[in-house]
Amino acid sequence: MSDVLSPDEVDALLEGVSNGKLGEEGSPNLALEATPYDLTATEHIERSDIPSMDLLNQGFARYLKKSFRSLLNDSTEVNVGDVTEQKFAEYIATLPEPTMLYLINIPILQSQALFVISADLIQKYVDIYFGGGTKALEPTPREGFTSAETRVANQILEFSLRDFVVAWEPLVSIQVNLAKNEYSPQFCKFMESAASVVISKFSVQLDEENEGWLSCVLPSSMLSPLYEKMDASNRGSQSEHRIAWTRALKEQLQSVEVTLSLPIAEKEYSLGKLVRLQPGDIIPIELNEQVALKAGDAELFLGKFGISRGKNSIRLEDVV
Repeated sequence: MSDVLSPDEVDALLEGVSNGKLGEEGSPNLALEATPYDLTATEHIERSDIPSMDLLNQGFARYLKKSFRSLLNDSTEVNVGDVTEQKFAEYIATLPEPTMLYLINIPILQSQALFVISADLIQKYVDIYFGGGTKALEPTPREGFTSAETRVANQILEFSLRDFVVAWEPLVSIQVNLAKNEYSPQFCKFMESAASVVISKFSVQLDEENEGWLSCVLPSSMLSPLYEKMDASNRGSQSEHRIAWTRALKEQLQSVEVTLSLPIAEKEYSLGKLVRLQPGDIIPIELNEQVALKAGDAELFLGKFGISRGKNSIRLEDVV
């Protein structure tokens, strides 16, 4: 203990133990509020795949597609991948060399995010942007990025951040700014190695033969205060979606074509009489006072058969 406490501190500790006044001066302030936290809970891991995150990513992907198409061509597609959660060090270890990484400040949330752009996306973007063909590019060993590729990566980041802010507007109004960037994952020390992060990956199909990707990496600690709001937003979105879907379904049903049938008479015959019928034979029938108008096997209306404006008609008289 002498390696940790000074002799005076040891004497003060022994005196406090003997007179029962140990720790009175440093008693905790019970008026302060504390947020309960279960160190064994795994709920934060499961919540990384909550539907609200998927809705945010779907919106982000739609805006990204418009931005890519406005700068490249109309064949570009952006698809949303799975939402996963990993330790930051584990995620960084999966990234190839080189990969462009941008650390982004989000002041209102008192947090930072990471935008990651693959070398394939940057390289092919440069090729198409400056008039290259659509032939698939062969992967080649390389170190870092050229000045043209760096400028293009910065352009991708610029409209990605703009689209990210717009996509998150329904949940929370944010502003973002670039802190720094790195192209070598092994030297990326933007976050604590053990920090838990939520990764949303987006594949970008630039043409039929070339594809790249970009990812948005958010600290789990940043999302935790938003979970309740995200859940509420998701419930509201589901309700609005259900109402809109019901209205659209109702409108579409109005234009569905239904075949109606009207059996005006029925006659029972024995099989012997039936096989002896010849062309020209007359089958006597009696019209019912009311006939049923059917859709399939379902009777809808009861009516009376007659003539209207020279055409066979049925006058609806009752609903079945």
